[in-house]
Amino acid sequence: MGNLFELTDPQGRKVACSWEVWNIHIVGRRKWMMKRFEEVQKTVQMPNLIQQDVVRTNRESYYRLFGIGNDSLYMKVVVEFDQLFKQGSVITAYTCDQPKPGETVLWMEI
Repeated sequence: MGNLFELTDPQGRKVACSWEVWNIHIVGRRKWMMKRFEEVQKTVQMPNLIQQDVVRTNRESYYRLFGIGNDSLYMKVVVEFDQLFKQGSVITAYTCDQPKPGETVLWMEI
């Protein structure tokens, strides 16, 4: 059905999110994520941290902190990369309290 967005991450790689993933997987499972569309995009474009998944090495987790003080949460956007073409596809997105322990840091905002 096409892509909802195509963005460039801080490492110059293209990342896309399909209509299907957004509407069925992300919003379909987490209705409250509908209001977080811009945060998902900003997380891909300007993350605080990118980490490699513990099990699936072709997946990377993008994290960006939103909010202030005790109301702060990380937006986590999981992207699966096609290593040949250096392009990524969003797999899921949701909020969490902290980056996942055990993931390998690949990139960090300075």
